Amino acid sequence: MAHEILGAIPAGALDAKLLVGDALYADRTMLREIVQDHGAVGLVQLKDNQPNAVDRSDALLAQIDRPFST
Repeated sequence: MAHEILGAIPAGALDAKLLVGDALYADRTMLREIVQDHGAVGLVQLKDNQPNAVDRSDALLAQIDRPFST
């Protein structure tokens, strides 16, 4: 259903907008549509029940300098 809703949004309406969702929205196809087709920025929560996504994000984050102290 989310894909149908995204398809109904007029072109340009999401340009440079931040869309935030919980782990339910951590779907690669939907995020790609939000970012590439609609020009928005997607921010989603990852949980341990999505091990591939968590592992990939951990690997990517390990490659950058962290801006904050832990």
